[in-house]
Amino acid sequence: MADISAYQYDSPKAVFDLIDHQFSLNETTLVDLTKAFLAEFKVGLDNYGKRMAMIPSFVTGVPDGTETG
Repeated sequence: MADISAYQYDSPKAVFDLIDHQFSLNETTLVDLTKAFLAEFKVGLDNYGKRMAMIPSFVTGVPDGTETG
């Protein structure tokens, strides 16, 4: 990976803008990634014991102030 130093750019803001651009997604890409994630998630939950298996989990309660320990 090439060394990215602030002196290679006009200003520190240019460096931050470059970083921001690298982490920004357009709406279409974000929707596509979300759909792919949800599809993989569904595969894992639907196929217990398979390569993508996940154990369904959920919260059974919330703290109410009576907890000890």
